[in-house]
Amino acid sequence: KDGLNRYDGFEFKVLANEPFDPWSLSENTVTVLFEDSKGRLWAGTQNNGLNLYDAKKQRFWHVFRQNGPESGLADNAITTITEDPSGAIWVISKNQLLSSFRLPDNLPDQSDLSKVVQWQAHVPDLPITARVDYTKVSCAYVTSDNRMYLGNRGGLYELDWKNKQITPIPIPTEGLQTP
Repeated sequence: KDGLNRYDGFEFKVLANEPFDPWSLSENTVTVLFEDSKGRLWAGTQNNGLNLYDAKKQRFWHVFRQNGPESGLADNAITTITEDPSGAIWVISKNQLLSSFRLPDNLPDQSDLSKVVQWQAHVPDLPITARVDYTKVSCAYVTSDNRMYLGNRGGLYELDWKNKQITPIPIPTEGLQTP
C-alpha cells in the first residue's frame, strides 16, 4: 500500500502517488503488475485505474474508467492485465468485466490516456466488455493463436473473437473429491 518499490540491485526507489503530480502513480495500492511484449510495465490499482510506467522519464500515464464501460475501462478496480498476440491490452476489473484497447503509436504529452487509447469497440456484435457469469474473473491467459481463456470460481471459459462468443469449457468432475 505504499506504491511500487523498484530495486536496482543496490537500493529501493519508491514510486508513489503524489496528489499534485498528474504523472505520479494514480494510487498507492497496486493489485497487479504486467510487462507487455514491448517491455513496458503496467500497474493496475485497487480503485484508481491502470498505470503505464515511462521508465525513461520515470513517470506514469493513466487509463481510467470514464462514463461507463462503453467509453473505456469497465471499472477502476483492476485485477488482471494481459496482452494478446496482436498487441491489444486486456484488463479484467473487480466487477467481472473485460476491457480491451490499443495504445496509439505516439503517446501524448498528457498523463491521462483514457480518451486517446483505441478501445476495441469497432468489433461488430461484440461489446468492448463481456461479462462472465457467476463469480469474479480471477485469471486470464492468451494463447499464440489469439484465444483467451478466463477462469473463475464458476469454471473455465474461452473467449473466441473469431466467432464472437464466450463459451464455458466443461471440466470433468467425476472422481474428484472436495476436501
